[in-house]
Amino acid sequence: ERIASIAYYKTAWYTIIGPMLMGAILGGAKNKLLENIEEFGKHAGVAFQYRDDILGIFGSSATIGKSITSDIEEKKLTLLYLFTYEEANSEQIEIMNAYYGKEHVTEKEARIIREIMSDLEVDLKVEKLIKEEAKRISLTYIKLLKNVQFLSLLILFSLKLQSKNVIIYS
Repeated sequence: ERIASIAYYKTAWYTIIGPMLMGAILGGAKNKLLENIEEFGKHAGVAFQYRDDILGIFGSSATIGKSITSDIEEKKLTLLYLFTYEEANSEQIEIMNAYYGKEHVTEKEARIIREIMSDLEVDLKVEKLIKEEAKRISLTYIKLLKNVQFLSLLILFSLKLQSKNVIIYS
């Protein structure tokens, strides 16, 4: 629940909902449209955060623009982390405890963490959640069909996110 709350308030509200609502309000949008914008932003923001979490462990420094060990060193609380601890055996937990949150994680230690997560398929679980959020975004589009101009902007925004490997539609 804490992880979902972080994704909602930190990423969805701060990065997507807030800016979109501000623009819509300044553009004269009314209550129903504002509710739909918030719904779209919630799902897009959560999917964006989950994708960022995957890239933070499984991405490359070139893709994410930071060290691929930084999320591990910061002991970033993500669904990957949570699912790993839920599924891991005692040996895997011991390894996670030794490396996840360590101040200077080596590439070898990061690779071991990635291997544990991959073996447990926690990345696939998070990918599934991203796809569920993408479906919810599609349902939001249907609600916005009455406002063609705004729907067009949301579609362009979503395509931009997709081109950055933020949301993967299936």
